[in-house]
Amino acid sequence: PIAPELLEKNGWREEKCKDADNIKGLNNILHYLNNNKKMYKVILNANIDPTFPKKLLNLPIITEILNSRMSSKTETKYKKTYILEGGYYVILEWLNNDCKEPAEEITEVLMKYINQNLK
Repeated sequence: PIAPELLEKNGWREEKCKDADNIKGLNNILHYLNNNKKMYKVILNANIDPTFPKKLLNLPIITEILNSRMSSKTETKYKKTYILEGGYYVILEWLNNDCKEPAEEITEVLMKYINQNLK
């Protein structure tokens, strides 16, 4: 599948890591998508791998914070889905608009939205 290959190429970590690593990893992913936007526009719009959104933005810090703040596993599961799917569609919108904003700006936007939803 395309998702693990993309994530692996860009140093995405499944294990726990610092928030700065999450931001750097996300920024690397966005730069990679931007540099290969023609191909990824087709792939992401075709929705080849339905689990890709969760793999793309599955930052360990999100899981860690949700697990510590949510009262139930059900609440954690749905809030995480909301954050990951929403972030994915922000990235898809950015790609479909030809990556007009710099990757760093989209990283900031995504991290802001993620942090707001983890309160």
